[in-house]
Amino acid sequence: MPSSAYSFLNFHRPCLFSTGKPDPKKPGRIKRVYRPQDAMTPLDKLASLPEATQGLREGMTLAHLRE
Repeated sequence: MPSSAYSFLNFHRPCLFSTGKPDPKKPGRIKRVYRPQDAMTPLDKLASLPEATQGLREGMTLAHLRE
């Protein structure tokens, strides 16, 4: 396959993201919990970050990625 096929991530495929929760049985450890409300696309996760546009290339916007 040409390298251009791997040039971008599929931002529109749903994924599960974990939430850290303190483990009561093991103090000091964080347990990963996968909740239904944490299911979102990588693009939605990127847009939910406080400084989402900071890591994008110059000239690239979230609106351009949503196309």
